[in-house]
Formats: sequence, C-alpha cells, structure tokens
Amino acid sequence: STSIEDEKMKYTSGKLIKFKSRPHNYTESASKLDLTESRIFLSKQIDGNNKTVISPHDYEYLVKEETICAHNPFMLIFIHTAPKNSVRRNTIRKTWGSVRNIKGYRIELIFLLGVALNRSTNDDIVQESKQYHDIIQEDFIDSYRNLTLKGIMGLKWTIDFCPHATFVLKTDDDVFVNIYPLFDYLLKINKEETGRHNLLGFIRPPEPPPRQSNLNKATKEEYAKDMYPPFCNGLAFIYSMSAVKAIYKASLYEPFFWIDDVFITGVLAEKAGVKHTQLNHKYPSNILTSSDVTLKALKGEKEKYLFVLIHDLHKFPSRMDDFWKISRNNG
Repeated sequence: STSIEDEKMKYTSGKLIKFKSRPHNYTESASKLDLTESRIFLSKQIDGNNKTVISPHDYEYLVKEETICAHNPFMLIFIHTAPKNSVRRNTIRKTWGSVRNIKGYRIELIFLLGVALNRSTNDDIVQESKQYHDIIQEDFIDSYRNLTLKGIMGLKWTIDFCPHATFVLKTDDDVFVNIYPLFDYLLKINKEETGRHNLLGFIRPPEPPPRQSNLNKATKEEYAKDMYPPFCNGLAFIYSMSAVKAIYKASLYEPFFWIDDVFITGVLAEKAGVKHTQLNHKYPSNILTSSDVTLKALKGEKEKYLFVLIHDLHKFPSRMDDFWKISRNNG
C-alpha cells in the first residue's frame, strides 16, 4: 500500500507534479483514503499594505487555458465537477452548456477540478482537456473537504484570465441551467444596474452550524461562531465581477473553512461588503423535488425555473437531456 506521503508525487499531464505539503496525520493506504481531513496550508505572508495574508491559495495551475475569454464574454460559467464525472461534463457540453452566443452576447464555460488520487483518472483528464480545452485544474487533491479550494480557484482564474466578464455563474455538474431565461434576466438587471454588484442566488438566512453527526458537521474548532451569516445555496449562484474581485481579496485574510457555500458566499461576502439578491422564485420551491415533477412544471411553463438540481441524476442519467429538449426552444 502507498502512504499519503508518497502521494505528494503524483503522475499527471505526463509528468510528475510535486504536491505542496499539507498538515496531515494519515496512516491509511491511499487506496482507502477518505480525504475529509485535507486542510489548506495557512502560511504567513505580508502584502504590500502590511496586512497578513493567511490563506494565500498558493496552488499552481496544472491546466489553465488562458485564452478561453479572449472575446470578453458577457457571462462566464464555472462548474464544480469531480475528476471521475466525465459523463456529466460531456452531457453538459452537449446540452445547455453548448450555448455560446445569445442575442450577440458571448458565453464561456469551464470545469473546475483538483487532482485525483488515481493515475488513470488523471491521464483521462489530460486527454479530455486536450479535446475540449475547457478544464481548469490546480494541484490540490480533489475531495469533498477541498470544495472551498475549488471555489477560490474559480475566482482566482476569473481574475487572472477572464476579468472583463460582466457576470460569473457558479454551479455544479448535477444542475440543469435554463440558460435562455437566465440570460434574459441578467441582461435586464445589467441594463437597470440592479444587483450588478451583488451575489444573486437562493439566499439562506442565518442558521446555526450543524454540530452533531451530519455530512456538513462543523466543529467549534472549525467554525467558532454560533450562527452562519446569510449565504447562497451552493447549487447555483451568480457573481458580478466586482463581487468576484472583492470576495477573492477577502479570502486571502480569512482562515480557511471547508464548507464552500457558507465560507465563500457567506463569511467572505460579509467581510467584503458584498450584498445578496434573492432568486428563490427561480428555483423549484423544494430543491429536492423529484426530477419528474420538475419536468412537468417546465413543460407547462418553460421559464418557470432558472436552475434545477437533478439530485436523482445517478438513477436517470438522461434527465439533463430531457430538460434540455424542453427548454432549448426558448432561444
């Protein structure tokens, strides 16, 4: 068996990449490793304003696709996806993610990944990247507890390589995006200058962190306060470009917290002074509604929802295509 120390040297992109050291206490074999204990390395740096940078996000791009936004898109979409989810990525590329122009405005799409602890999966990602040129990857281990790293990577890449986009949509690879009414909505608020400097999404009110057994359990050591600030449900939300820049800057000075939607759209947004705009009427009233029920709703009113979480996608892999067939005549 291979220890996690050995996994600091990993084969990817045809060469050896040395992972940055991170605090750990692993004794399990890599084949059984559950990376729920991964943590960002909080090195101390001093910026030009003599402020201490405690979360520098000093990971390196393995794939960065610098020219994707050469045409200055109106909207950039970045999608959180796991390395193994190539089928989902291909489905999105063929359905709602295939739309690149609406009413003369440009849209670009990228997929955000870390590195898999599996050589063949990493080799597959290399080939996928060469074929589609829409993958962005940094040298952190791709795991549930590293979703915050993925979100910060998306912000950093946007600032580095797509700074002229007006809006940035973050979503997941099991979410259907009703792209035509969404675009009309963004054009409207951009023209009216309402919500242009906000985060737009399904806003959850302040709530206590789950302290007991739960997938998203947060201990006092991880999150000391008794309440989360308001934050966007992570399945889909929209940044203005000014929000992207402000939240990324705030991330440099805040201790890492692994629950990405709470940290990025709650803690960091609050620190950055970024406001929220509620879009709850554009999601299903119950986010975990059966995809059958949501399909029927969209057949009756194609613009009823902007985003649908297809939480049963593993049971019904054709669901994304079904939603696309209903909605695509909107454009």
